[in-house]
Amino acid sequence: MDDHVIVHMNEARKELRAVVQDKQQQPTACNHYYTDDVQRARQNASRDPIDSIVKGTADDDVYGAMHISNNGFDLKRLISALR
Repeated sequence: MDDHVIVHMNEARKELRAVVQDKQQQPTACNHYYTDDVQRARQNASRDPIDSIVKGTADDDVYGAMHISNNGFDLKRLISALR
């Protein structure tokens, strides 16, 4: 490969790493409504799959309710569903 191509590829990788790191950071904006909306969307995105898993586990329950006792069986069932 040409040395110029290698240099440009290295620069592109460096820039891509910076973009990925920036994307992983909390948003910084002067408008707190925007920041609140972004944070709320992130919370909902992580909450929705958990809600679905818990509901699915409850649907599989004999009584149709999500009841987790402090026993090994119930805890293993919940952990298995979350995985």
